[in-house]
Amino acid sequence: MNKKILLVGTVSNVAKTIEKELKVVLKALSLFDLVQVFLVESDSTDETVKILEKIALKNRNFEFIALEKLKNKYPHRIARIAYCRNIYIKYM
Repeated sequence: MNKKILLVGTVSNVAKTIEKELKVVLKALSLFDLVQVFLVESDSTDETVKILEKIALKNRNFEFIALEKLKNKYPHRIARIAYCRNIYIKYM
């Protein structure tokens, strides 16, 4: 049986940790034949988008969307997270 999984999530300001954490999570999911990753980024003030671009270039099963600045449209953090969650739900 071909076991597949889609890992989705929201990220912001994870430039320092995303590569290391992604390796840990992918290792934990290594029992699957195919692991696809889709992340939704918003409001990062560090190098998160550049790091995500680098990861995407190296891994064809990794995708992300950078929504950039949502803080003005959705000033409450929970509203921003919910908006980003809805983006990955549509992706699924």
